Amino acid sequence: MKVSKKLGGEVFVKLNWSAPLDATWASANQLKVSHPLHIWQLLKCSDRIQHDLEAPFRYAIDREETGVLQSAQSKHQPSIILKKYLTDIGGGEYRCFIKSGRLLAITQRDIRAFYNYMTKNLKQTGKILTLFISEKIIPLLYEHLELDSFVLDLSLKTMDFDGSDGDFSDSNINIIDINPFSNCYCDSLLFDWENELMNDNVRKFWAEHDLILDGVVQEKLYDWSGFCGFLRTRMKENFSPSQFLEGRMSKDLSFDNFKL
Repeated sequence: MKVSKKLGGEVFVKLNWSAPLDATWASANQLKVSHPLHIWQLLKCSDRIQHDLEAPFRYAIDREETGVLQSAQSKHQPSIILKKYLTDIGGGEYRCFIKSGRLLAITQRDIRAFYNYMTKNLKQTGKILTLFISEKIIPLLYEHLELDSFVLDLSLKTMDFDGSDGDFSDSNINIIDINPFSNCYCDSLLFDWENELMNDNVRKFWAEHDLILDGVVQEKLYDWSGFCGFLRTRMKENFSPSQFLEGRMSKDLSFDNFKL
């Protein structure tokens, strides 16, 4: 397959939004594929892919009846997307939740592992990612797609931190993927969909209460409007935050980096 060869022979496959995370049993328990038959097997055996093909807008709401949803439905075309399969970045990956045009939450993406440098650089990471998302990503996606709520996966070259508050180039941040703001598509990892991310009053609750989460350390995030949310990472090497691990994402999930 020509596309596969251009990408180095080993690729990651997904549709417009979803990856076949629930079908790795059909491909040697991994999402890395190199043959067209394996791509077909992963897509065919995945309920997530089936949902995207049959009812991709089932949970979408046009809140202001602007016609944006109807327009999106009419233009939507399912596409098979192949990306170069990358080795696991692990401690440099974050999942960011943006709701109604503001950053709400950031969590480390690989919650099965403890990364000491993540906790050491928590405050600086929060500042860098909040500034990048608020000034670059949110305005760009709203301008071009009228998208104000979404889930953003990105990687940050965390090991480049030197502990200072100096400038950190955007070239050190790579966009991994963008997904709908929906518990049907994305694992909330160190946050809770129902009680936190989908709760319209959660910022008020967070601001008024000191939360203590066993095995999790968090840092408050601030944008130009004030307190906006939390950055959470694991804080113990030998502790597994089991309450957050149900339905966790496969470690094999990797994407080709691209910049907006």
